[in-house]
Amino acid sequence: MKLKALAALGCAAMMMFSFVGCSTPANAGKVGETDISSGLYLLMQLNAYQDAASKVEDSSKPVLKQTVDETPAEEWINKKTVENVQRYAGILALSEEHNIALTEEQNETIDTTLEREWDLYEPYYTQNGIGKETLKKALESEQKATLLLSVIYGKGGTEAVSESELTAYIEKNYADISFFSLPAMTPDYKFADESQKEELKKEADNAKARLEKGESMETVAQDSVKKAYEILGASMPTSESSLVENTTVSLVNNTESELLKAVFDTKKDAFGTAMDSSGLGVIVFQRKELKDKELVSSSALASMKKDELNQRLVKKGEELRTNLDESARKSLSVKNIKEPAV
Repeated sequence: MKLKALAALGCAAMMMFSFVGCSTPANAGKVGETDISSGLYLLMQLNAYQDAASKVEDSSKPVLKQTVDETPAEEWINKKTVENVQRYAGILALSEEHNIALTEEQNETIDTTLEREWDLYEPYYTQNGIGKETLKKALESEQKATLLLSVIYGKGGTEAVSESELTAYIEKNYADISFFSLPAMTPDYKFADESQKEELKKEADNAKARLEKGESMETVAQDSVKKAYEILGASMPTSESSLVENTTVSLVNNTESELLKAVFDTKKDAFGTAMDSSGLGVIVFQRKELKDKELVSSSALASMKKDELNQRLVKKGEELRTNLDESARKSLSVKNIKEPAV
């Protein structure tokens, strides 16, 4: 698992990372029998750094000069990096125990994802000492983690979630809605001021009242959207498509969304209104019964058991005995991370 990108860059790369001397450690150590190449360690460290960046109080300040969960960021990242490495080894070990092997189709998907990721972010990965083969190994391990979730918690799994438990979770966190949007921006990108926004909200409430009296959503949408453009001082664009849309929405990872809060606070078949997440419109919706629970069952299972599975994977890695080379870790310091060019 030697990192090809760093090997090819030679001494120039060492200078870039301010390493002492003219060699880079090929490996950062082992977890059990799993070799942790320098590139893999750097990728796990970069993931930890990005996690820290999402948690610091001030995103405009250097991450390493702040704290994460009341811990100095550098210390937090170092600990999280070890956890990420252990999780990686845990995935491989548990996959072997459960006889998990990637199919040809899954490998093709990984290759497609790899090419797309590499095309988009190759300079960022390369300047941080991460090669394409390392990234591929990480993608393969994440695919195996997805398969492990199904093998352990899915139907017929060793610790299968009951159908009733999964159904209850889906009903609590997923819903179908029919909706239309009253725009808060004109076609030439003029945004509604606060007074206009208040008028739009009143029009949305009026639309909701009409729907509750039994008028069709398409008719109400046509009238209300036209009125919204009048409020904005603009002409309604001509369109042959329906203003009413249907979609499935989920609270998972979206608990702060004003729109989703409104949807899930609304009883089935009832109507509601809320500003959309972008702030570019006021949504008028009807919450409906989720038609296809099977369609969301995989994502629901992943949401239910993701944290539990991650803890299991890290624990498995810990049990394998972590033996990282401290001198190599010092050379591969988080202080060497290069931010992407803005």
